[in-house]
This record gives sequence, C-alpha cells and structure tokens, in this order.
Amino acid sequence: MEINIPTKLSEIALGDFQLYMKSQQTDEDKLKYLLKLSDAVVRAIKRTDFELLVSKIDELLNEEVEFNPFMTIAGKKYGFIPNFEDMTNAEFMDLDSSINDIQTLHTALAVMFRLVVEEKGEKYSIMEYNPTYGFDEIMKQAPLNVALG
Repeated sequence: MEINIPTKLSEIALGDFQLYMKSQQTDEDKLKYLLKLSDAVVRAIKRTDFELLVSKIDELLNEEVEFNPFMTIAGKKYGFIPNFEDMTNAEFMDLDSSINDIQTLHTALAVMFRLVVEEKGEKYSIMEYNPTYGFDEIMKQAPLNVALG
C-alpha cells in the first residue's frame, strides 16, 4: 500500500481540515480526513506506520504559518483584499460573522481573497465582492497554510 503524506500545509485543503475539526479529532480521523483514507485502509495500516503517519501530520499541524497574499485554486489566481480601508459594509459584515469559526472560515476567505483581474508589477486588483458568486465553496479548496495565515 502506498500513502501520500503531505510535507507542507499547502498540500492540505481547508475543507479537509474543516471535516477533521468537525470530527472527534482522533488519530484515526487525522488519517481519514487529512490523508483522505478510508476507514478500511486506516484499520489495515500497521501500527508502527500508523504512529509514524500521525506523527508526521502532528508536525505539519504545529508548523508556524505565514501570511501569503496570493493563492492558486484550480489554475486561477486569488489575491488578498488590497485595502481593508476600502471594504464595504457588506464585506465587513460577512467577514465579521465568519472569521472566528473554523467551520465558516471558507466564507471569510471568500471575502478576503478574490480572483485577481489585473496585475501591474506589484500592484493588483481583485474582482468586486458579491457573495452570490459562490466563491465560499471554492475556498474550501484553499491551501491550509494560506487559510490559517
């Protein structure tokens, strides 16, 4: 059996982490949700390998994360909101209601990160905010290091 072990938080999707956080958060759940293994595979792993996998995941989850203003999801570049001072009231309300709960963090990310529509050197502009576009569901695919950063 071959199991792909993430070596960086960027290899774990926010949505998978949310599923893990919603679970009982056992060592088995770590393998099930963060490595995307079935219950049958988790039960079939040799105990020494199981402990090694859990240890590797624990190391990853304890890594310090840094802010990253850009991420790519499905080949599309998303940029962090360039100026919080220009945030609309709708953006603020949606961000304020979703930022403090890991289960709604994808909604907060949809406010903070949007499709980059133009870049000139280090300057960039992002798509206007519209919660009906459904970007919150796309943000479940965000790399965990960006989501937590």
